[in-house]
Amino acid sequence: PLYDSLLENKTAPAGARCAALRGAALLRGGVDALPPLVDALKTGDQDMANTALRTLRELGGGDDAVKVLADALPGLDGERKLRLISLLGDLGGKAAGPALFAEARTETGAVRIAALGALTRTSYAPVLELAGGWLRSEDAALAAAARNCVSYFPGKEGDELLLAMLKSGEAETRRLAVELIGKGGLESPVALLLGVAQNDAEAGVRAAALAALRNHTTEAQMPALLG
Repeated sequence: PLYDSLLENKTAPAGARCAALRGAALLRGGVDALPPLVDALKTGDQDMANTALRTLRELGGGDDAVKVLADALPGLDGERKLRLISLLGDLGGKAAGPALFAEARTETGAVRIAALGALTRTSYAPVLELAGGWLRSEDAALAAAARNCVSYFPGKEGDELLLAMLKSGEAETRRLAVELIGKGGLESPVALLLGVAQNDAEAGVRAAALAALRNHTTEAQMPALLG
C-alpha cells in the first residue's frame, strides 16, 4: 500500500515513483505484478518505462506472464517496442510466438529484424517460412537477419530446412545452404559438406562447400581435401 500510494502521487519525485513501481511489482510477483508495469511501459515517461522493463527482467517469465507482455506489443512503438521484443525473446517459451510472428510479418525495419531474432531464440518454428523467403532480400539487414535465423535456429526444424535447400534444383539455393551450414547451421557438417564439395554439379557450389569447411575440418579430412 505504501508503494502504491507513492506511485499514484504525481507530485512525488520521479526517482521515488520509479522505485515504488519496482518495489510493488517485486513484492506482488507473478502475473499480479504486471498491470502497473505494462501501463508504465505504455503511458509512462521514459524513466518509468525504463524501470518497468528492468523490473520485468527481474521478475522473469512463465507462459502466463509472457502472454500478458506479448499482448502489450501492438500498443507500443519505437524503442519501447524493440526492448519488449528483446525481453520476450530472452524470456523464452512459445506463448510470445504468435505476437512476435505478427510483428515480423507486418512490421518493417528494425522491428521486423528484432522480431526475427526473438522468434529464433524462442524456437518458434513458423518463423522459418518467413525467414526462408527473405534469405535473398534486397534489404541487406533483413537478409542477414533471415540467414542468422535459419542458420542458428535451435532444434530439428532449422536443420530440415537447410537439408531441403541442399536438395534444391537451383544452384544458388544450394550455395546459400552451404554457406549457412558453414556458419553453424548443422551440428556435424563435415561429411555433408565434403560430399557437396566432391559431388555437386555446379563448380560454384563445390567451391562454397570447401570454403564452408574451413572452420570445421581436422587432420582426418586432409586426404579428402588433398584429393
